[in-house]
Amino acid sequence: KPRSNMTVSVIIPTLNEESSIGELLRSLQSQTFQPSEILVVDGGSTDRTRQIVRSFPKVRWLTGNPPVGTQRNLGGQSAKSELLVFMDADVYPSSDFIEKSVKERREKKIYIACPWTFPYRSTFFIQVIFGFFYLLFWIIQWWLPSGCGMCFLIKNYVLKKTRGFRSD
Repeated sequence: KPRSNMTVSVIIPTLNEESSIGELLRSLQSQTFQPSEILVVDGGSTDRTRQIVRSFPKVRWLTGNPPVGTQRNLGGQSAKSELLVFMDADVYPSSDFIEKSVKERREKKIYIACPWTFPYRSTFFIQVIFGFFYLLFWIIQWWLPSGCGMCFLIKNYVLKKTRGFRSD
């Protein structure tokens, strides 16, 4: 289990995510290792995203602007935790996702990681396709470090030492 004083902020950029944001937030609130904070950075949703997020009292709403890089930057600047977990709104993590991610990050002394996650309501076929690409990224990471952008972890101080995400 991750050490009890480890703090984790989950940052979710949104734009019209009413069909998936509720499930993600429910999943995050039932994690075996609870995040210290959950921040939703909205880029101007015109659907029910805001109302759904507001029904989760422990979730902090931030109003941002597209593109997603700008939203991630605002979330990263606003987050207070040691470890930042950026998730797209249509990701559905397992109940021990944060616990396992934090444990592996600590054991391997990783500062940035792209854990395996799948889109919300994935079919077996979609999971196979995503699995293939995750495996491909894993194989080439030694020569060409890269990863999937729908979910990743980064140490807060590492993000703060960079210019952040591209905003164009």
